Amino acid sequence: MAAYLDPVREIVGPADVGLFAGRIEYDRLPFLYRLIIKAIGTGEGDFRDWEAIRTWAGELAPLLAGDA
Repeated sequence: MAAYLDPVREIVGPADVGLFAGRIEYDRLPFLYRLIIKAIGTGEGDFRDWEAIRTWAGELAPLLAGDA
């Protein structure tokens, strides 16, 4: 788990945390961000795994409802 989120987790106290890849659209990014992302070699595209997101959400629902 990303340690930089620890202070937020302490304040919020989430039932669970899911971290998923996103989507990169060069045309929607500010110029400097485009340069940085291209420099590190990240390609444009949709990297979301919808099935993994749905699975996580399905496992989260009982926690939020208090059924777990």
